Amino acid sequence: MAAVYRLLFLIVVVSLMILAIAIGIQNGVEEVDLNLLMWSWNGIPLVVVMIECIAFGMFLTIVIGVPYEIRLWARLRAQRKQMRTLKGELDNMRNLPLSGLEEAVAEEPAKKEETEEETAE
Repeated sequence: MAAVYRLLFLIVVVSLMILAIAIGIQNGVEEVDLNLLMWSWNGIPLVVVMIECIAFGMFLTIVIGVPYEIRLWARLRAQRKQMRTLKGELDNMRNLPLSGLEEAVAEEPAKKEETEEETAE
């Protein structure tokens, strides 16, 4: 299932890249004026502005996403460690000898007989 998602993601990314290249080729000669806060640039090609916007968006995604991924990896590592510990405890409990089982089985019919006698009286 993960392979299907990767393939779908790859198809979407390639499609967006082809779309961006087509837009860039069609608007390659278009120049724009860019005013950003107190700075101003004149005659910048629209393709350059688009590429810079994409790069800035990728940078923000990385800055926001990487710490989140690191926290998820740490949490996953802790969960795996806890799972190994609990599995080890479970295996140890499964391997414990069933001491006292024969005694309990032998005592059970005697207790049944006593309870039957008490209820009969």
